[in-house]
Amino acid sequence: MWNPIENLRQRMARRRYMPRARTQRTGTIAKVSLAALVVIVAISAALELRGSREGEVLADYVRAQGVPPLELIERAALRRRLVFVADIPGSVATKQLFADAVERVARGSGLDVVALEVDAGEQRFIDAYLSQPEEDIRILLGRPRAIRESEGVANAYLGIYRRVRQINDSLSADRRIRILALDAEGWPPARALPPHELVRRFGARDSIMAERMDRLLQRQPRTRSLLFVNGLSSLRGAGGLVQTGGTRALAVAWLAERLARSYPQDVYSILVDATAPGAARPRVAAYRGTTAGPLLAAEWGSQTVAVPVRPPLAALRQPVRATATPGTSFELTPRGFGLADVADAYVYLGQ
Repeated sequence: MWNPIENLRQRMARRRYMPRARTQRTGTIAKVSLAALVVIVAISAALELRGSREGEVLADYVRAQGVPPLELIERAALRRRLVFVADIPGSVATKQLFADAVERVARGSGLDVVALEVDAGEQRFIDAYLSQPEEDIRILLGRPRAIRESEGVANAYLGIYRRVRQINDSLSADRRIRILALDAEGWPPARALPPHELVRRFGARDSIMAERMDRLLQRQPRTRSLLFVNGLSSLRGAGGLVQTGGTRALAVAWLAERLARSYPQDVYSILVDATAPGAARPRVAAYRGTTAGPLLAAEWGSQTVAVPVRPPLAALRQPVRATATPGTSFELTPRGFGLADVADAYVYLGQ
């Protein structure tokens, strides 16, 4: 006879001694982690695809509009009196490009001044080298600051001086090119300085260089100049904020921007991308190239080319790459600027 009480006891016993296997379910944390991983992979794939497409678009533009770098620089020098060519610390290619540009412009439309980012205290030694009846390269070899020896590319920098000397030897006295040592005296410092003092002196350099150029232009308004300075100092329409430790952020206005305020129709800025295998540690901050370089590398390889900064190149946001010493905060301003805001032309020297 069916007994409900006995039946209930048996069911309870089965539950006690023969528990049902529980279905293992994925925990909440595991689910969230998996979802996050999927999102990261998707974003990475999207960025990679976007970068690939941007590179293809830029490569198409460069193919359509590109010219040899020396041709672009020569054209710029025909129209503007103050042509900036950006240097990258440690790059041999940028020095070779500038030396070739000096000769191309000098033998074409003509050139009066080559302005270099060299300690102004070296000016008398540079003048002595250029004025000797016979070339005496020992004058410069004994001046490590004049040839930027600390950068590791002294021979390439020396090549600029020698190129000017060779050109001058073939010109009449009234057409000879002058080399102007632009940088602040004592820069870079020969001894270690407290970080705040180093930043202060770094921030004053572009103002000092602008004053030297302005004095020259006031005396000789029609002077035609090629300026070879760090890419940061070649930026027009931009500035920088640099800070170290607990000190207040220091605003810097770059050389090209300062000169553009006084001579808006004369400044022409050319940014350069090139490899810099011997790049030295920067004193505070330095230019390392643009974001266009890595995008073009896959499509353009080791070829050299130059283009004016127009769309799609002009559309690159925060396009300038820079590096700073550890412990130093460095930022280019204003945020979100495009390549067209800071440069007129772009040169790719291969990757």
